[in-house]
Amino acid sequence: MLWGSANIIIASLFATIVTAETLVDLKNFPLYQNGNLQIPRVDTLDQAGLYQDALLQFDPGKNAWNLLSYRIAPPKIDLDVTEVTITDSFPTQVFLRVLDRTSICSQRIGQINQRLIENRFVVSIDIINTFTGDPLVDCAPYEEIIALSVYGLSEGGYEFVVNGGIIGSFILNTDNRLP
Repeated sequence: MLWGSANIIIASLFATIVTAETLVDLKNFPLYQNGNLQIPRVDTLDQAGLYQDALLQFDPGKNAWNLLSYRIAPPKIDLDVTEVTITDSFPTQVFLRVLDRTSICSQRIGQINQRLIENRFVVSIDIINTFTGDPLVDCAPYEEIIALSVYGLSEGGYEFVVNGGIIGSFILNTDNRLP
């Protein structure tokens, strides 16, 4: 009897974990549900994530998708990369600490997009307006830690560009994938 209860508890925990991971993933990946297709990001050659939150609906009569809505990413502003951290663990991870230059109280970092073109990471960071109308809101510079997608990369030098302005580099000393 105790064994059966343990199985139910483990199954329940597993279901909770899967549900929590699924909810997180829904924000980052396309989702087809009830005849609608939600696409969080569409890249162009010029910018990762230029089009966001696209919503399409399939029309079986036309055998085509109808675009219901989308938004264009907000204009990019200058940010500072204040630190590049490369972990000693395997697989290696690379993090960028990004800080605002403006210290405008009503702005925060929004959607972060990245893609790798040859040996250069192109990172596009949206800044969103969070103005509430309250002039007494505390102002503090904001920062974000961004993990670059370096798993699977070969040993060598890599660059990064953030919002078209900040350029930096790092080196992977070994291939970053399991043998």
